Amino acid sequence: MTLPAFQQKYLQASDLSAIAGKVFRGERISMEDGRWLYATRDLTALGILANWKREQLNDNRAYFIINRYLTKTNICTAGCTF
Repeated sequence: MTLPAFQQKYLQASDLSAIAGKVFRGERISMEDGRWLYATRDLTALGILANWKREQLNDNRAYFIINRYLTKTNICTAGCTF
């Protein structure tokens, strides 16, 4: 899978280009690379990398979790009318 040309150009011009090269070659990133990703303000480049890796692992499928956690409280004992 390859990136569209405009995304490739964007990553090449970003400060994440060295890390992007590691990601695309399938290499592990270092702890320092992880800190750099955490601290970056370039969310577009980070999103491009994250989406590329997600599609490598899961194809183009997305998964969602629905959490229905009901908690019983006594808030309605004083004021609910239903």
